[in-house]
Amino acid sequence: MTQGTREKDPNFKIDFQLHPNQALHKHQLFWLAALTPVAIGLLLNVKIFWGAGFDFSIDGFNHWVTNSKLTLGLMALGIPFGVMVGSFHRTLQTAEQIKLTQSSLRPVLNTSEGVDGDVFYYRIHNTGLGPALIKSASLQVLGSKRDFYNGSDLREWLDTVFKNYKVNILDCVSLNAGYVMQASSKEEIFKIAAKDFSSKTLLSNGCLRVFVEYEDMYGNCFKFPPDTIDQ
Repeated sequence: MTQGTREKDPNFKIDFQLHPNQALHKHQLFWLAALTPVAIGLLLNVKIFWGAGFDFSIDGFNHWVTNSKLTLGLMALGIPFGVMVGSFHRTLQTAEQIKLTQSSLRPVLNTSEGVDGDVFYYRIHNTGLGPALIKSASLQVLGSKRDFYNGSDLREWLDTVFKNYKVNILDCVSLNAGYVMQASSKEEIFKIAAKDFSSKTLLSNGCLRVFVEYEDMYGNCFKFPPDTIDQ
């Protein structure tokens, strides 16, 4: 009759890295740091007292304490080593928590356009949970491009762009540097009224686009559109 052999766990692997999403007691590094000094101390203790026999008298106890100071001190190092690994683990967890908090409060900009009767509107939205601090922005309309900056007269520029069209500019907002878009807000970049003006004129061939660089409250930088490299 052959003896059965114990198969190895196929999911087991050596991993001495710290993972912030796992409990401390599940880390191999924690147990290595805590138990290695204990194991070394026990082995040395066995080596020292091997063959000496056991003496349960007071003299025997004093002899054991006197000759075990080094090994007991070594075994006690398992506590600070385990605490040190736990400290590193808490630091990683704190960093991960900060990262998740920043990510959850990230501003997310996007645009939308539509027609309401004779009115065409072009809007920018902050669909994120945190405010967006505008660093720079530019608007492209009908092949003409304009940077927004402090003191810019967007309405006057749009009048020039639409001079060949019978349109009435109803509303516009300049995304100046330093302008803050609050979370879950939307702004009319511009709104025009025109009976004979087709929205397709603006939306075809990328004639209507907005480019924005912005930051979150933690100073992380983003761009809209996200894949914009060179504006």
